[in-house]
Amino acid sequence: MTNQTVKAKPGPKRGRPAVKKAPVTFAATTTVSHAVPASEEAPSKYHRVLNGFWFDIYDVLYVYGIANPGDQHAIKKMAMPGGRGVKTANQDREEAIVSLKRAIQLDS
Repeated sequence: MTNQTVKAKPGPKRGRPAVKKAPVTFAATTTVSHAVPASEEAPSKYHRVLNGFWFDIYDVLYVYGIANPGDQHAIKKMAMPGGRGVKTANQDREEAIVSLKRAIQLDS
């Protein structure tokens, strides 16, 4: 994936002026080419096996080109709702909804 430029969106439409921000440039840092063969130990507890290689949610986000942080957070929450041992499945779902609403704001 090549470098992408994210342009700042206008501020909220609540009578406040939009804050002008410089465009933010970022480079994708995760590549699937680092995939570890499934015969080796999992790099972390969040990795899963697919086609004989370990991958994690960040590999999935990279492959699909998901750049919106709200979308990224929602997808991460929904990949294992309640499965990380900290929150219940419904708490993760509620947080995913909040993240998706924020993603809509960022793209508006």
